[in-house]
This record gives sequence, structure tokens and C-alpha cells, in this order.
Amino acid sequence: MKTYKLPKMLRRDKKPDILRNINSIVVHHSASPTSTTFKQIYRWHTIERGWSDVGYHFVILGDGTIQEGRDINKTGAHCRACNKTSVGICVTGNTNNVKPNPQQLESLHDLLECLQYDFNIEIEHVYTHREKGKTECPGNHLQEWMNEYRSL
Repeated sequence: MKTYKLPKMLRRDKKPDILRNINSIVVHHSASPTSTTFKQIYRWHTIERGWSDVGYHFVILGDGTIQEGRDINKTGAHCRACNKTSVGICVTGNTNNVKPNPQQLESLHDLLECLQYDFNIEIEHVYTHREKGKTECPGNHLQEWMNEYRSL
């Protein structure tokens, strides 16, 4: 499990070696308390659901820390409609009820920009889960933020 500090991630000299076609990003919320830990999500996905790993490629915790989930070269398990060609990002919290905090939004913003650069992804290919499936995810507050992010 890797923890990312975005300034370091953004200053790297070369892009990561990617072995699969990635052409979109899908943003989620955990639909759980903002204090949800990476280990809890790992347990939900691997033990309770029987998956091989966390379904998301990145998880943004309540303090804004970015945890690496599933290896970027592995197909995600976060959005049935586009797992094979997308990167999945989960922000902890139930953003139907509570707004993501500034640290989470700053990390999400920076991570989105970094991934868009790495994979040459245009803004129109940055989605939320509800835009790709029948779900309330990523919650109304995070959906609103995503709409603003894409309009800049």
C-alpha cells in the first residue's frame, strides 16, 4: 500500500509505465463516514465481497491523504460500465449528507490533474459513478463539486 503526497507525484520526472488502455476516470464516494480507513475499505472489498483487492485505484481519506488501492495496471472493480479502461478514485464520506472537506477536495483536484496528464484524458472523460451507472454515487455534494471542476 502506497501513500501519495501530491507535490511529489506532480514533480516526478517520467510518467508511470502503463500496460493497459486507460481513457477515463470515475469518481466515487465511500457512502460511509469520512473517517473510514483504507483498511476498512480493503476489508469490505476483499473479505466481505471476495475480491482480489480494493476495487478503486486510489482512495482519498478524510485528512486528504491519497492511498493507492488496486494497481493501476489492473482492471478496477468500481464501475461495471468502464472498469477495463478507467481509473477509479474514491473519496471517503457519504457526500449525500456531508460535503467533502477542503483537504479531500484539494487532493482530488490535484490527483485528477495528474491522472489527466499521465493518461492524456480530456475533461469530458472524467465522470462520476452516477454518470456511468444507476447509483447515487458520488453523492450530491461531490457531484456538485465535480460539475464545477469540469466547467473550469
